Amino acid sequence: MNLPRIHSAGCGYTIINTVGRVNKLPDFKLRANMDLSCPDMKGAISSMDQKALEQTIIKTLGDNKFGSFGTIEAGNKPKVRYMAVFHEGLNIYLATDRKTHKVEELQDNPHVFLLLGYEQGGGKDVLEIEANAAVTKDDGLRAKVWNESLEKWFSGPEDPDYVILELTPTRMEYMGQNKEHGVWQAPSPV
Repeated sequence: MNLPRIHSAGCGYTIINTVGRVNKLPDFKLRANMDLSCPDMKGAISSMDQKALEQTIIKTLGDNKFGSFGTIEAGNKPKVRYMAVFHEGLNIYLATDRKTHKVEELQDNPHVFLLLGYEQGGGKDVLEIEANAAVTKDDGLRAKVWNESLEKWFSGPEDPDYVILELTPTRMEYMGQNKEHGVWQAPSPV
């Protein structure tokens, strides 16, 4: 298996990926507040306060109608597929058929990953979301998420095969196209 090779050189890492393309990344130092910075970049990467970060995340969710949704399938192997993304604030929803493999996979392991951004038709900011997912047939939520684009797969919001994956984020990492950066963590249970 070809894995990326990483070489350090001054204030930058060079990553040579599996197809031989070379990418340059800044040399980051991790500080306690999760702000990433390189001394030579003089603030090019900035951390964000929690309120601003949440608003930026909400905007990024709205700018991206599709994302790469990852689950763990049988044999403890990752499985990723594109899915339409719906949200209300930081509440994230995915519509699916109850007879899909992803619904089965979530019964065994509710930990999921959703990657948004930097795609054609979407925003150029990137949002990585770690979450726990639950399958729900809540009629109110199904009606709220329902739109005509789902008519390709379901007869309507009452279709018995139509379910919602409700994602509860535990960690979200935002990387803006202008090198903004922020990490959102779910509040710890008391």
